[in-house]
Amino acid sequence: MATLSHAETLERLGQDKDLIAMDQSKGTHVKHMGEQFGIRVAPEAFDSVASRVRSMIRTTPNHGQWFSGRIEHVSEIMTPDGRPIESGLDSSQSVVICKLLGLDKESGLIPEQDMRAFPEQIAALSTIGVHVVKLRSTFYPGMPQQDIVRGIEQFVELQKALAKQGDVSAVHEPEFLHTANGNTHSLETNRLLMTQVLGGIAFRFRQQDIARHPWLLKTSVAAPGKASGMPIEPEACGQATMLAFDEAGLPDDLNIYLLSGGHEDPNIRRIFQVIRGQRSDVNTSFSRTLLKQVYQEALDPHGTGQLITADSPVHVGGQIELHRQGALNHLARAGKYEPKYEGRRRYSRSDLPR
Repeated sequence: MATLSHAETLERLGQDKDLIAMDQSKGTHVKHMGEQFGIRVAPEAFDSVASRVRSMIRTTPNHGQWFSGRIEHVSEIMTPDGRPIESGLDSSQSVVICKLLGLDKESGLIPEQDMRAFPEQIAALSTIGVHVVKLRSTFYPGMPQQDIVRGIEQFVELQKALAKQGDVSAVHEPEFLHTANGNTHSLETNRLLMTQVLGGIAFRFRQQDIARHPWLLKTSVAAPGKASGMPIEPEACGQATMLAFDEAGLPDDLNIYLLSGGHEDPNIRRIFQVIRGQRSDVNTSFSRTLLKQVYQEALDPHGTGQLITADSPVHVGGQIELHRQGALNHLARAGKYEPKYEGRRRYSRSDLPR
């Protein structure tokens, strides 16, 4: 098992590569597999199946060619009593990033009890060689202003705790709920919210002199609300996202990762392609977009829809598909991506352009 120092971890994440987001809570994981991946898993077997698939992903040979890090749920890294889970800590291929903190269902912000527990949690992670955590909060159009301000200040408080700890950094993730069913707002309204929140975080980090402690940003792309009836136009969304980044005053050397945010695979990769044409430090941290076909190849490669049980095999085709997904993101970086390449039966990795 390979672990890295704080400096080595940040150096690895500084590479022009993506993250693998495999940190869903169980409820979200169940929803992804069933509703979005079309995979039927026996309820009593879910924990076993999910654990085996995640093990398959993290042990994919040479996946560090495409991915510099993988975001793991804290339950994959530490037991409830704080003991390390060795299988989740190997950073030889991709850096381990631990997801911490929950979300309050009413406000969408981080619960206060989680905020209080944070300093002790990052100290414990440091002792087992985990030096980067992912910290998420959510924002939406029409959110009460006091909640927006509080959400920004929570990131400030967390960054202060990280600076005090010294050897743990964060991928800060303000997620904007553009695809939520109740979001009828326009692209411009959603962009303005992104600008306000991202700008507030960057400003407060500078003001509090905590921006010098290394940090990374994972965030949504600007898009019209899902319930607005407005189409997703990748060029417009990419340009709006870049405008939000510029107007927010984000540091020029900040590593930024885009989350897929419920967008269809071709749309989010085309938006990424537009953004990469203007800002070379933007990469991706896709979850559903990256892993849907990986899971299908691992658990149900022939699309039979059969029930997956604790005895069902996890096929090596999932690892092959993970490499193909990495190659698709690489094409978007190079401005060569086309939606037709999503069809894995027609375009295996060997059939993709170089």
